[in-house]
Amino acid sequence: GPLLSRVSRGHARSVRVRKQPTVRMPAAAAIAAVAPIALLMPELGVADLTEDHGWAEVTRVSTACITGPQNGSLRYADGVPFTEGRNRGWPGDAGALAYRFHPTAASSRSRWPYGCWFYLVRGSGIMVNAGRSLRAASRRDVHAQLGIPCADGGFCTAPPGDKLYCFLAERLGYDSIQVARSHFNGRPEMVVCRGKCMTVRVGGACPPLAMRATGRPPTSAPADSGGGQLQGHCRCSRESALLNCGGADARTNCTLARSARAGMWHTACERGLYRRCVSM
Repeated sequence: GPLLSRVSRGHARSVRVRKQPTVRMPAAAAIAAVAPIALLMPELGVADLTEDHGWAEVTRVSTACITGPQNGSLRYADGVPFTEGRNRGWPGDAGALAYRFHPTAASSRSRWPYGCWFYLVRGSGIMVNAGRSLRAASRRDVHAQLGIPCADGGFCTAPPGDKLYCFLAERLGYDSIQVARSHFNGRPEMVVCRGKCMTVRVGGACPPLAMRATGRPPTSAPADSGGGQLQGHCRCSRESALLNCGGADARTNCTLARSARAGMWHTACERGLYRRCVSM
């Protein structure tokens, strides 16, 4: 069965767990209510990421739920709320290093094809197609493959950060980028760099992409369409702050959405959906 590693004082202890059937995650409110203090996270490598043109299970929250330095909604310096799609990049992804790499990207007001960002999480029940995907072990690996300078020693968050990920990936013929360990907490990410994710403002939980619900293949290959429409048997409600296919998650607020997202990997690990997990 899958291995769960408990990390304590720098030492990992692996235990075997019984593999459970693959079922859809419970509703956001249920996950938030049982989310433990010590969360399990999968340990992924590049080989664990979705192959080209495969369907990846994902989740995301509305950009309005992403908190800034003062715990309010994330905003740019001039007070404009952060959104995805075609935007100015992550707030702060500008400056001298960005200028040396790409002069136009140094501007805090220039707009770029930033893409639609997701977390990869098995058991979410909602899938998007990876298309031709750039797969990387870490953000430093993404920077190396795209030729972007990394100004810090860890997660390459200093300018130019991830502002040009999709711009450069699209030029190389990629439709998405997957990162096995994207942050200090090991969360795996995926950014879709195609269609309306590159051309329009994306602020809610519902992306302008074709989506599928697990176990419900589309009758034909769906074209990317606007969020909130019937998309390969997945209708995402724009009233929710959490990516959804309707049902119990269709009216989830930011507080529940953030808690649910944090607990999804733990639930997936407990159900044996990953080969190896660690306690964070």
